[in-house]
Amino acid sequence: MRTLKASRRLRAFAYWAVTTAIVVAFALAETWAEKYVSDRSRLAGTAVEITIVVLATLAFRPLHRFVENLVEASFTKRRREAREAMAKLTKELTSFNDATQLLRRIVEAVDHHMEAMGSAVYLRRDAYVAEASTFDIPAEDVGAEDALVIRLRSTAQSADPRAFSSPAIGEIAFPMMAGGHLIGFLALTPKRDEYEPEDCHVLASLAESAGLALIGLDPSLRPQEADRNNLPRMVTSFLGRETETSEIVALVVERDLVTLVGSGGVGKTRTALQVATDLTDTFRDGVWFVELAPLMSGEHIPATVAKAMGLTLGRSGEHLATLTHALKAKHALLVFDNCEHIVEAVAAVVAEILRSCPKVKVLASSRQELDIPGEQTYRLPSLDASTAIALFADRAASGNRKFEVTAENAAEVSDICRRLDGIPLAIELAASKIAVLSLRQLGEKLDERFRLLAQSSNDRLPRQQTLRAMIDWSFDLLD
Repeated sequence: MRTLKASRRLRAFAYWAVTTAIVVAFALAETWAEKYVSDRSRLAGTAVEITIVVLATLAFRPLHRFVENLVEASFTKRRREAREAMAKLTKELTSFNDATQLLRRIVEAVDHHMEAMGSAVYLRRDAYVAEASTFDIPAEDVGAEDALVIRLRSTAQSADPRAFSSPAIGEIAFPMMAGGHLIGFLALTPKRDEYEPEDCHVLASLAESAGLALIGLDPSLRPQEADRNNLPRMVTSFLGRETETSEIVALVVERDLVTLVGSGGVGKTRTALQVATDLTDTFRDGVWFVELAPLMSGEHIPATVAKAMGLTLGRSGEHLATLTHALKAKHALLVFDNCEHIVEAVAAVVAEILRSCPKVKVLASSRQELDIPGEQTYRLPSLDASTAIALFADRAASGNRKFEVTAENAAEVSDICRRLDGIPLAIELAASKIAVLSLRQLGEKLDERFRLLAQSSNDRLPRQQTLRAMIDWSFDLLD
């Protein structure tokens, strides 16, 4: 099997030697013939010389090609035999009835036929474990979020474990895919520097066929349904917005980027989460919520996306490029929440994701649009009167179980919701005070709303705990 520069140099030398021998033979023949004939007749010598040149010109190419084929066949015989043996093994894999026997046969065949210094088959057992190996040194387990695993999971091409700083042993790894999932990989170290494309192709075919065969032999290897979203659990009910959510769902299905815009507290995050929940079964690779409010700069956006999705980007390098590579083949929805304070950085990341990942869609929430090509904005309005009242009643009842909207207090509740402009956050903060204030007292104190509407709960971000904090947040974003 020709796999190293030394082999190529040896073959090139053989070509050179044969070519030189042919040229020398023709030159000697010409010289001898010319000398012999010229002693008798100059004209005959010239004629013979011309004849030899013509014959050499006509015969050299086919003769050289014939010799070249002989040299090529002698150098590639071992490689052809190896490929034939591996192809035969690939066909025989379905005849094995024991997974351990199959694994042992694979590593032995790879070592023998493909001239490997050692090989191993890693299978997924939570981590990827070397179930069969011929390496002299022990093989370490490889985590599910190892950079090599992510690379093998995202493409059918082989990869070098060393390039990804992976603990996997070997210098080249071929993915074992089954049903679109990576159940394991075949890793090996060639005795020589590199394999030719044809060798890689036959090894890749073996790895894929082995994966399918192992799935049939070992049910524990069959792909498990992984988490397909990281959406936070909503502890309060989502009221109203039926029209808005259905319109936004339709837009997300149709467009690659939809941005919910609106004033602070209008419910962009809650609506985006509801839309994402409605779409969880639409995206094969899940729906992922990316909270950007804690970030102070845009450089950590790729890492935040990766963390939300359970991906590992590595310790250094171009994180955005690594992220887009991992997402390239995924069909997923990313929900970017609270983009306004780093909107330019978010826009750059989203634009690159959409450019590089054709099956990924983005739903963003922001107080201003991202302003990138293809963006569809949706301005979220305040709640209508009936929904605002229903929201107030629901949240007030959480603090005071006896509270309900009646014919007697309906006008007061309606007035409070109207004075709060139908802003969900303001209504929720006001409703929480019903535990200590009556409706009349609440209405009288709305003029002091920035002091009154304070939320002591710790389940909100600081900027959402008071109306003043919410407006301060908006003010700080201004230039």
